[in-house]
Amino acid sequence: MSDSKTGDKALAALERQRRALELRKAGLGYQAIAARLGYASHSGAIKAVQTAMRRTLQEPADELRALELARLDDLLRGIWVAARTGNVQKIDRVLRIMQRRASLLGLDAPKKFADATDQRRRRALHTKECIRAEEVCGRDRPAPGGRGHRRRARPGRRPRRGGADRAGPAP
Repeated sequence: MSDSKTGDKALAALERQRRALELRKAGLGYQAIAARLGYASHSGAIKAVQTAMRRTLQEPADELRALELARLDDLLRGIWVAARTGNVQKIDRVLRIMQRRASLLGLDAPKKFADATDQRRRRALHTKECIRAEEVCGRDRPAPGGRGHRRRARPGRRPRRGGADRAGPAP
């Protein structure tokens, strides 16, 4: 009998989440949803809406995944005998179907990507190496265009405005 009570509570919770999502779609705020459906605070309404959205998106995705797997199974059945007899093209197709199936089911190991911290660490090491190289080479002058480097005036160009060498009327 406790199973039916638990099942009733779960169904009631699902229905409440569904109503919370409908109210959110209608434009109500989380505080209003919480008040209308009896949640203790707006955070309960937020969790209900998020859970309902996950379920709403998950169910169609599961159905689509099952449909794709059935299609792959049909394709595999159609070429399996030819692949088993040694037809190289059919073997290649079987392997591709198997690869797609494993991908849909998440059977392959996750792919590794370099994250931002790895890139920052490499950049910091590169910067330290550059600083060490400059110290070893005895480079105590800034590079052209860097701080402390004064650009020489080129012939035919006017001096910049506001400089100390600007000629103006004497006070």
